[in-house]
Amino acid sequence: MMASKVGRVDAFVQSTDKNFRVPVGGAIIAGFDDEALHAIAKSYPGRGSATPAIDLLMTLLWQGSRGWQQALADRKQTFLHLRTSLEKIAAEFDERVLNTPSNQISLALSLSTFDRLNDRKFLTGIGAHLFARCCTGARVVPKDDRKSIEGIDFVGWGGHSSDVKFSYLNVACAIGMTAAEVDILIDRLRKTLLHARKQMTAKLDA
Repeated sequence: MMASKVGRVDAFVQSTDKNFRVPVGGAIIAGFDDEALHAIAKSYPGRGSATPAIDLLMTLLWQGSRGWQQALADRKQTFLHLRTSLEKIAAEFDERVLNTPSNQISLALSLSTFDRLNDRKFLTGIGAHLFARCCTGARVVPKDDRKSIEGIDFVGWGGHSSDVKFSYLNVACAIGMTAAEVDILIDRLRKTLLHARKQMTAKLDA
């Protein structure tokens, strides 16, 4: 909504598992232009499974209006817990949590101290390490990543801006996430960063 007020937004995709607490595998395409959305809908071949739509319907019926409103309220509290916990991690590793007041869903933890190696594989390995420990919502965005598509060069590929001066870890507080799950994430993140720092020190000293 905010983006549409300051620029052009043709459509946006909402993951049903992150936004509506249903099993992984579905998405909703929405936007502000009925004609554009109808064009997208007509381009779909119609051979996909109906399972995501059924999952969404069943989940919404199970939650009801009150359950949905409560889930939204709970997520706001969990988000605050996630931010506070990440700020403690940031202080321990001489990093910082980026200030993005208009984003009340995802947070970014800088990885500037780990940029010293100038090793993209090492940085993405931090995200892979978390993924292997069942932290599936976190990902690392290396600085200066580039990708060329149809002759157009995208700087900061995968990131939120083309002007980020350091790598960072992105985590999200999805609908249904609990404070206990935040604590598990933070514990695994701390162990992962300790391991990464040990690896980095060994490589720099070699």
